[in-house]
Amino acid sequence: MAGAEVPVLALYSDATARGALLVLVLTEETPVPAGSVAAARTLWDLVTAHRDRMAAEAVPGTLAQSRA
Repeated sequence: MAGAEVPVLALYSDATARGALLVLVLTEETPVPAGSVAAARTLWDLVTAHRDRMAAEAVPGTLAQSRA
């Protein structure tokens, strides 16, 4: 970022056909514990699946609000 290397945590979700990537910029070089990575990936899968379901089942009123 801005010409400097920064540590990141990249989480990929394959909970939907399109997939989704979340990239978090870390403030420290310290490795993230494996348990924390697993929990974050599970949460990202839930968010991705929920958003995909909302997009697929959106009613006209909800679609109009999201476009506004």
